[in-house]
Amino acid sequence: MKILELSSLNVSVGSRDLIQDLNLEVNANECWGVLGGNGTGKTSLLYTIMGLRKKQSGSICVCGKDIGDYSPKSLAKVMGILFQDSHDAFPVTVMEIVMAGRYPHLKPWSMYSQEDIQVVEDILKLVEMEDMSYRYVNTLSGGERRRVAIASIIVQSPQIWLLDEPTNHLDMHYQILMLKLLKQWANKSNGSIIMVLHDVNLLTRFCTHAILIIDSKNILVGKVEDIIKRENIEVLYDHPVRQYTDNIDTLYYPE
Repeated sequence: MKILELSSLNVSVGSRDLIQDLNLEVNANECWGVLGGNGTGKTSLLYTIMGLRKKQSGSICVCGKDIGDYSPKSLAKVMGILFQDSHDAFPVTVMEIVMAGRYPHLKPWSMYSQEDIQVVEDILKLVEMEDMSYRYVNTLSGGERRRVAIASIIVQSPQIWLLDEPTNHLDMHYQILMLKLLKQWANKSNGSIIMVLHDVNLLTRFCTHAILIIDSKNILVGKVEDIIKRENIEVLYDHPVRQYTDNIDTLYYPE
């Protein structure tokens, strides 16, 4: 089932073109990884899909409907975004931050229910933050704050998950644990993930499809096994790459 379609999408910053004529179809239970050098437009692409920045031209259809036909709250029911970094202007607790992820599901004039509270408590356990639920977020480490942000989008439970560098600030253990959790919960709702990564080996481990932004006019789109190849990675990053293959996996390392 197609849940996101981009047609002839163009994204610019000022007079600089970042994405030109991008066509993309995302179906349920797919996980797309986005790779590209610094400044190639990976974050801008996610923001444009979410409607947080204006596209230059083209169309974005979410669950068969143009993105412009959604109200902000109705859009938040089907699409959520994990930002690259979190900035907390006010001292709020972990519980309050994660509870806000339930807001799109609230009925008008209603309060959070006991069921909402239970959902949040359950997810905080999964991200191993239950003992810090009443800590202020500005007292947390970067990795702890990242797990709180991931908990927030999990309790939001959208169909389309836009994740901007979800492994930011996380050590090796939590990188794997959080990516497994995100895939698990996206699949529960027959949802799909589009996530920006910097580690090609994490992409090949967790993603079914990939988007390689080489430049604005040269964007490779397809299944991981078709486009994640050493020659494409070397062109993408303008750097020689070493490839290691055993009987199970293929890994890529910079020379």
